[in-house]
Amino acid sequence: LEQSNREREDEIQRLCQSPFISEAYENQERMRRLESAEEREKQQKLQISHLRETAQTYHNALTQLQNKANALMAEKEVAVRELDALRIKIRESETSAELLNAMPSSFSLIYGDDVNPVELEKALAMIRRRHENPTAMS
Repeated sequence: LEQSNREREDEIQRLCQSPFISEAYENQERMRRLESAEEREKQQKLQISHLRETAQTYHNALTQLQNKANALMAEKEVAVRELDALRIKIRESETSAELLNAMPSSFSLIYGDDVNPVELEKALAMIRRRHENPTAMS
């Protein structure tokens, strides 16, 4: 029985050393590694696709924000110009008001009390309009 066991062990050892068994094991191992590599490649392609979509989404959001920022800057520039124009008009109005307040007394000194302040104001308004748009009035 012991000798039979030894013979079978020797036979199994010879078979394991046989190039066919060794080659079959190597082929099986290669197939396992190939399948594993293909699965990793598939997962990486999915991840790359997801990352591309995410990058495109971020790029679109960034582009929209840049466009909005440019539009807001343009609106700000327009508002600043309007503010400057309003400040100039306010200064002109304040100057005109001071002048109007001083005018009746100046005309009163020259022409006496016969100067009507309402008529004087109308005349000054006409002069101001003519000065602002000389071609409109003839």
